[in-house]
Amino acid sequence: MKLGLIEWLKGPDGRVILLECAEDIEYHARKKSLNLAHIFREEFVSDANELRRIVASELTTYLLEHQDAVTRDISEDVSKGDISAVTAKIVTKFLSHVIDKRRTYPVSPFHAFQRHLRKVISQATEVRYIPTDNGSYYAYTDAVNIDYLPYTYWGLAFDGWSSPSVPLAEVEEQAGMLCLSRFYWDEATCRYETEYLLPLLELTRFVFAKYPLIAQRKDVGAGGVDGMTETEKFDLLKPVHLAGDPLGPLQRQSDRLDYDIIEYELSKLADQCCAGLDERQTEILWRASDGQTLDEIARRLGEKGPSNIQYHLKKAQSHIRKFWLLWGNAQLPGFAEEDEEEQFIFVEKIVQHCKEHYGGREGI
Repeated sequence: MKLGLIEWLKGPDGRVILLECAEDIEYHARKKSLNLAHIFREEFVSDANELRRIVASELTTYLLEHQDAVTRDISEDVSKGDISAVTAKIVTKFLSHVIDKRRTYPVSPFHAFQRHLRKVISQATEVRYIPTDNGSYYAYTDAVNIDYLPYTYWGLAFDGWSSPSVPLAEVEEQAGMLCLSRFYWDEATCRYETEYLLPLLELTRFVFAKYPLIAQRKDVGAGGVDGMTETEKFDLLKPVHLAGDPLGPLQRQSDRLDYDIIEYELSKLADQCCAGLDERQTEILWRASDGQTLDEIARRLGEKGPSNIQYHLKKAQSHIRKFWLLWGNAQLPGFAEEDEEEQFIFVEKIVQHCKEHYGGREGI
């Protein structure tokens, strides 16, 4: 079986299929914002043909290293001459391999600190810790009816915020982290004039803004998200609105995703999605993301009660979900993690669009 696969790869039929697979792999990689040249450590790729040859070479290596499993999966389709089935199986397996390869990149100081911070806060009895599919949140309150921090408060600059008194040497210790989390909670509550469930992502941004020397540490550990919960995977999301540079003052924190490409593509997708919303839906989405309750929105829009507002809000949310599902690549396994992260950025872009469309009218 092994010799059969090797001979098939060397033959004309195998070579044609390899190049077809390479083309399909490039297509799906672009769609998922996977930087293949970077992942394969090929920093200088002159054109598409060269990249395709690189992908075909990497694919050949992968197939030979996994001969037994590949042979079992494709031998029947090869004997039947079902080339499309062979191609689909090879592409799916190789893309999963590429994602696993990317997961082994070093973890940046930002992400390493955030992981440590999550562990400390989740185990602290005095802190209310809430893991969700959209990341981890915390609070220093037992209040039942407390909202999540509105997206409009995410990614703000911390220049005017007070600085903590925790020494730099204690920032990564348990006691220091808890002091920082309490300090940020008190500052945020004072500035926002209400209590919110605060995201650990924003707490980490605050700490790095006040202690920039942390970012100068070398990358730590071998990365990897295998075995992590969806909350932990989401928390690895690169902050995309750090002040001064859309990639943040830490420059590229991790090679897991090419964020400039993602932001550009998802921004265009969000604009297309918003084009399918009517004026009322756009305004309600903005007001809801701004932290306004359905009752408050109803009063502002002259509605008798919140039921009609809820109807329009659900309709808008349904449109966004359907648009995302149409764009996504659900038929290929292994993309759940990327979809979670990209979906969050996509929703952020929609909120930003709604804010620009309506927020400016009220001086926000």
